Amino acid sequence: MKTLLILITIMLVGGCGKGNQTADESPKANPVKELTPEEQKALRDSVVGEYEIKKDGDTRKQVFLDNGVYEWYINGKKITEYKWSIVKEEIHVKYVPNGLIGIYRINPDKSITPIAFIDEDGKRTDIPKEHQSTFKKTK
Repeated sequence: MKTLLILITIMLVGGCGKGNQTADESPKANPVKELTPEEQKALRDSVVGEYEIKKDGDTRKQVFLDNGVYEWYINGKKITEYKWSIVKEEIHVKYVPNGLIGIYRINPDKSITPIAFIDEDGKRTDIPKEHQSTFKKTK
């Protein structure tokens, strides 16, 4: 049942296709600047909150709590929770028990978009733009 929930969560936040470019192979990959501890704390504080999207008749909500807990809701019902952290300038959500890490971009308007996954072997795979869904910050 937990594996099914993880797969559903992955599909709901965008999914990833076979044969996608990795960040290392992408000709547009830019080096990510290392944040100072103060910058990292400010970025983390700005991420804490609730994000929503309405998709396929459902309201999907992600909640990033100050204590590092990530919660996933569909139509107001809590589906699961994981741990999240800031790594460089991205949000990383660790899906347990399979070891996948979902990677989110923080957009200038404070919304977030799932952009990649890191598999259990540490390989990063980008999510194609047509499968990315942006979640708007609501609180």
